[in-house]
Amino acid sequence: MDFRELNLEELEERALDGEPDAIRELARRYSEGDGVGQNIDIANRLKGQLGEEEIPPAAEREEEPDEAPADAGSWNEQYNAMRTKVIAVLRNEAINGDPAALIVLAENYLESVNQSEVNEGLKLLDDAENILRSNLAQDRSSFTKEALVHLFIHRGKKLEEIYQRTGEEYLPQMIFDAYSNANELDPAQVEGLIHCYKEGIGTGRDIYKAKGYEAQYALNGGIEERFNVGIDAYYNAETMRATEWFQNALLAENADDHAGLKCFMRVLLGRMHSTDENGQAIDEGQELRELFDMAQTQYDAEAAWCVAQLMDNSDVQLRYYELGAGGSPDKYAKACAQQAEQIRIEIEQAELRARKEEEQRRLEEAQRKQEEEKRAALEKEMQELEARRREEERYEQSQNAFGFNDKYVGGSEKSSDLEGALARFDFPTTWIVIALIIFWPLGVFMGMTTTRWTLKGKTILAIIIGLFIILGLMVSALPS
Repeated sequence: MDFRELNLEELEERALDGEPDAIRELARRYSEGDGVGQNIDIANRLKGQLGEEEIPPAAEREEEPDEAPADAGSWNEQYNAMRTKVIAVLRNEAINGDPAALIVLAENYLESVNQSEVNEGLKLLDDAENILRSNLAQDRSSFTKEALVHLFIHRGKKLEEIYQRTGEEYLPQMIFDAYSNANELDPAQVEGLIHCYKEGIGTGRDIYKAKGYEAQYALNGGIEERFNVGIDAYYNAETMRATEWFQNALLAENADDHAGLKCFMRVLLGRMHSTDENGQAIDEGQELRELFDMAQTQYDAEAAWCVAQLMDNSDVQLRYYELGAGGSPDKYAKACAQQAEQIRIEIEQAELRARKEEEQRRLEEAQRKQEEEKRAALEKEMQELEARRREEERYEQSQNAFGFNDKYVGGSEKSSDLEGALARFDFPTTWIVIALIIFWPLGVFMGMTTTRWTLKGKTILAIIIGLFIILGLMVSALPS
């Protein structure tokens, strides 16, 4: 459809409905001033919704108007004016019983974060459903049926968005009912039911039912839908089922549009020692070479995604995901970008865990060394204490050999040195006896052998004997 032929009101209505080509055409008209006042800000905001490059500022453009258009207002003013105008048109059409107007108007309310507006949007969808069901009862045309199926699917998706945002408990059952109603009218519409049974939304989780609906969906679909069933069976080691679905996928009408998937499935069939869709043997090496060539030289995002699935090393996977993300802008490029980001996060988390483990290991090693040093110091101190204790025991034994010990017999620690010295003797006459035994015979001998031993000499000898006795007392009184 050529959106350039639409008038401004029709174009704004389709742009509000989220149609990319309508938004792009509306942005062009505002950027060039085609039928509307030129407004680069509005054009850039519309382009921003599509993720496209914005129009450069006025200073960077070659051709510039002399002055801004008189009717160019702010973005908010023009957007609100356009929105009010569109809503007024939709309300008028809804009053006249147009279900499409009700659906678009309901979507406008369902985007709100205000619960009352969300409830109003749900009510409008119910009104649209009643009108379509009434029309379907009168006229079983395919158009009315398709419109009603679209309404159910649209309702289910919108309710899922609201449920993710609010978590309201009543929404899961409504989501399941919407997808169930769509399936009743069109058995091919099972994607929503598959999601509900896998996630347990509005019903109990039932993987077997989900797989059954997946098979039904795949048979009505093309190579990608059949591949999804086959790859699920492959990863669950269901070899026969995977082989059947891969061979079935290779026979799909649109198989030639997905060369990367075809090579990928042939490689997997070769690994399972199976034949291709024609019953022929598979050259796994040749298929791999073709797949690598498409990914590396043709920058095919689908092929890059497939190669990454075959790799076990996360670094290699990341390289091919990044390669695919830079390829043709399709869902496989988007999937590659998401997987690349996920792997980068996992690698960063793994590196962080490794650093933490290394720090923990170093900390434990330092604590272990510190404990060993403390234990060694304690053992050394104990050995020194034991050595001192043994030394004291030896000293005490040597003291006891002479008939005295280190304990006070009388007095106290505050006694004078002489009293303390005397108090440390058990037998204070010991040294006197020793001195008499040694020196008295010497004095007698000297007195007998010399006639010149005078009183003065004898006095000196007595003094010497006394000094030896005092010296002995002082030595014995020294602390251990």
